Amino acid sequence: MKHLTLLAASLGLVLAGSQAYADDHAGDHGKPPMEGEHKNPFDKDGDGALSKSEFLAMQTAHFEKADANNDGKVTREEMKESRKEMYGKMKDKYKGKRHDRDNHDAEE
Repeated sequence: MKHLTLLAASLGLVLAGSQAYADDHAGDHGKPPMEGEHKNPFDKDGDGALSKSEFLAMQTAHFEKADANNDGKVTREEMKESRKEMYGKMKDKYKGKRHDRDNHDAEE
């Protein structure tokens, strides 16, 4: 049961990161980024999409980053810390940028 819980939590972390990337690139529809746009560092061939191997590499990188003591396991505490760090970076990245799509008309 513990392994299933950790697997589900790991998948949640990966999907949260993937969703953040997708939200940042809404409307791309798999097209390669234009010059000056952000490119997913895991998209090694630059085609604007992640192949299975690129996606698995991204998952592995997220897991290794979350596994703070490098024991091959991610505890709840490591997951919480990893998530906190990820959200902190996202908050800093988007500081001052408008991402409230629901209030788009209200702010203009």
